[in-house]
Amino acid sequence: MKNRSLSDDWLLKRGDEVLGFLQYEDTDQAFFYFQFHPEPAFASICELFEEELRLLNEDRLDEWERSYDRIETLDLTLVSTVDGSELHEFLLHIDGNCAWFRA
Repeated sequence: MKNRSLSDDWLLKRGDEVLGFLQYEDTDQAFFYFQFHPEPAFASICELFEEELRLLNEDRLDEWERSYDRIETLDLTLVSTVDGSELHEFLLHIDGNCAWFRA
């Protein structure tokens, strides 16, 4: 694997389809924070991220786990815009134009 920094900018992809661009902003403990720039294709899965975040914020963890499992079945990938390295295992939250993940 190439040298990878989680503070790179990233493309959110499903297969060859680009769903959005994550522009690095900050790091706070285990999470990396980004400005999220969705592509039109993101609209087809946006509701999944809205639901998982709502359940997490309501502390409904059993339901949240099932909700996030639906996101994981999408086989999303984060691809570094710096060196093309890929992340396949991560926890990603998207709230409007804000995104944060840990890997």
